[in-house]
Amino acid sequence: MDWPQVLTILGGNIGMILWSTRQARTDFLHLDRKLEENRKETTQIVKAIHEEVKDFHIKLALQDQEFKNRICKIEESRNVK
Repeated sequence: MDWPQVLTILGGNIGMILWSTRQARTDFLHLDRKLEENRKETTQIVKAIHEEVKDFHIKLALQDQEFKNRICKIEESRNVK
């Protein structure tokens, strides 16, 4: 094997290593960006669900209080007679 062949093989291998390292880094950065976007979206969804549940519980408590008030009025009207 001559020196030009050795240098060609060595240069090709070094080039492939550098290229694959750069590609791996690019892929990693792309996946990291996607992960961050998904994390933000998931956080927004969780906050929206939390707000909906909170609103639901507030409405439920108001309806419960209204129902109890109606029951009290009915019982009072029965006791008055």
